Amino acid sequence: GVTALLRGFGAGGTLLQIPLGWSADRAGFGRAQLLTAMVVGAGALALPLVGHNIWLLFAVLFVWGGAAGGMNTLAVIEVGQRIGAAGMSTGLIAVALAYTVGSVSGPVLTGWATAWFPDRGLAIVVAVAVAMFYAVWAATALRFPQLQLKGVVTTRQ
Repeated sequence: GVTALLRGFGAGGTLLQIPLGWSADRAGFGRAQLLTAMVVGAGALALPLVGHNIWLLFAVLFVWGGAAGGMNTLAVIEVGQRIGAAGMSTGLIAVALAYTVGSVSGPVLTGWATAWFPDRGLAIVVAVAVAMFYAVWAATALRFPQLQLKGVVTTRQ
């Protein structure tokens, strides 16, 4: 039942990290981050649509778990590529802090949203989180062009 589905999410979060890191090495972590954010958003939208088909739900949760876990992996990759050795611990602490805030606030917000919107609460919270990711990404790309994501955004010199 539900335990098997959660195992699918966890298995995706574990098994898909190596292919995700490989794709980030080839295409750039910026493109990989944008793609995983799209997959996380699409997974949230797909959950209510797959209904009670256990195999389809397992597949969606497997890919969704890989993408959601991949956001952290890609953030660590980004810190490693952007920050020198002297700032590495500070950068990784920032990633861990963001991950912890999301791990604490996500279930609370999802519980509240599910109480108000039983069939769509999770999808709403994830959609808002993905929208916030894209907003921060866009604001960062505009404000700090020197930090633009490799292979995603270019500026004219």
